[in-house]
Formats: sequence, structure tokens, C-alpha cells
Amino acid sequence: MDQLTKEKLNNLEKSQDKVLQKIDEFKKEIIEFEKSLNSKDSKISVLQSKIKDLKEDVDTFCEKVQNFEVKIESIHIRTTSTESKWSNIIEFFVKIFWVIMVSYLLYKLGIQGPPA
Repeated sequence: MDQLTKEKLNNLEKSQDKVLQKIDEFKKEIIEFEKSLNSKDSKISVLQSKIKDLKEDVDTFCEKVQNFEVKIESIHIRTTSTESKWSNIIEFFVKIFWVIMVSYLLYKLGIQGPPA
């Protein structure tokens, strides 16, 4: 072989070595990238699980809040009803007291009621 062919072959071998080296570097980068993706995928799975648990907790909390609201409304209705009853009872006794007081005052002053 002549000198030119040897040089070209030598250059070709060097280029081939560089290409193979670059391919190896890309393989390593791809492996690192896959590891990174797997790690991120694992983290995403953990986060999804935590989000699911939190959603269940929120749903449970919402149910409890709704139950409390129903209980509070029931207590409010009973309290309002009881207050209304007591208000009516007190109002009745106040009116009776006034009738008795006015009757007593009229009796003491000697004023008689209208003729029947």
C-alpha cells in the first residue's frame, strides 16, 4: 500500500475510534438519564400515593364537617324552639302579673270596673 492509503486508513481508524468513544459517552449519558428518569418516576409514584392519601383524608374531613353541620343545625332548631317556648311562657306570666297588679291597684284605689 502506498503512503497515502496508509494515512487515510490511519485517519479512518482514528475517526472510527473517536466515533466509538462518542458512542460510549452517549451510552453512559443515556444510562445516567434513564437512572434519573427512574428516580423521578419513583418520586412521582410516591407523590401520587401521598396525594391519594391526602385526598382521602380531605374527603373524610368533609364528611365529618357535613355531619357537624347537620348536628349544629339540629341543635339550633331545638334551641330556637326551646327559646320560643320559654319566651311564650315568660310573656304569659308577665301579662298575668300585670293583670293582677292592675286589679290590685284598682281594688286599693276603690275604683270599680265597668258595669257588666
